[in-house]
Amino acid sequence: MSALQQYNLGTVVVWDFIPTGMRDAFMLNYVFWAFKPSIDGFQHCGPVIYIDRTHLNGKYTSTILIAIGITANNKILPIAFTIVDEQRSASWTWFLKNLRQHIVCGQEGVTLISNLGEGILSAISTMWTNPRHGVHGYHRFCLRHVCANFYKEFRNTTLRDLVWRAGTLTSAEVEL
Repeated sequence: MSALQQYNLGTVVVWDFIPTGMRDAFMLNYVFWAFKPSIDGFQHCGPVIYIDRTHLNGKYTSTILIAIGITANNKILPIAFTIVDEQRSASWTWFLKNLRQHIVCGQEGVTLISNLGEGILSAISTMWTNPRHGVHGYHRFCLRHVCANFYKEFRNTTLRDLVWRAGTLTSAEVEL
């Protein structure tokens, strides 16, 4: 991470450690990073951030949390990453706090799009959409996840496809 910062000036890296109880010994809890070109690039994207996670397999069984934006050309822009031990409310809260501080930088009205995970929902309600805590943003569910969960519940591709069609309609396409 030091090399990333040294050779990519402006790259943000934030560490979180847990004391082990031994003198001067700490264990890595989380690490957040965002490359300077991605930070700058987000300023030219719409005010929407997609967040998700992926599990690492093999020797290292951590989870990577990721935030992405969409450029004006509809290309994916990876914005920020965090490695955590497991996805729970505390790790998502820490990720969103750093995302707000280092990427969004006080911009109001940014919408997060996520899946329906309990840890994500708890963190978003605390760190993103709660005006009592000085946070004013929006949250929406990822339509792909909604459709997948709908199919898992009802096992009907026709109904799933209708949910997709309904979710992708614009207000101009809806007849009253």
